[in-house]
Amino acid sequence: MSSIFAITLSVHVIAGIVGVIGIFAIMMSLAGRRSSLRFLKITSATTLISFLTSWFTGGYYYVLRYGSEVKPVIKAGDNPWAHALFMEAKEHIFLFLPVLAFLFFLLFFLMGKEVLANQKYKKVTLLLAVLASLIALFITFAGVLISGSAQ
Repeated sequence: MSSIFAITLSVHVIAGIVGVIGIFAIMMSLAGRRSSLRFLKITSATTLISFLTSWFTGGYYYVLRYGSEVKPVIKAGDNPWAHALFMEAKEHIFLFLPVLAFLFFLLFFLMGKEVLANQKYKKVTLLLAVLASLIALFITFAGVLISGSAQ
């Protein structure tokens, strides 16, 4: 693997992990009795930037290397279902994460005080954070499974 692909793949993974941590932090903050709007704004901005970075670096790697070099190795290996099931699902489901991160960003920057003051708004936002966390966990699990199948 060339240095550019190794760096791109590393940035993809690290940015994705930072995004996942950010989603969990948003969820845990909203689940608590007192949520800091400043914390939620910083975390939602960091999460959005992280998921967008992971998206673009993953896309770069996918288009230029995965399809031509990695995918055939997985399909010829012991776990061809890793690509057929998990990569195909990951390719579509991950699109929800940057959209949800953008939604959290908008909510906290435009309506943050209202979200934290109104229990109904806070509860709905918390439910979205739980959904985003579950999606993030699936995407992480799928990435680990796919990477392990390429070995």
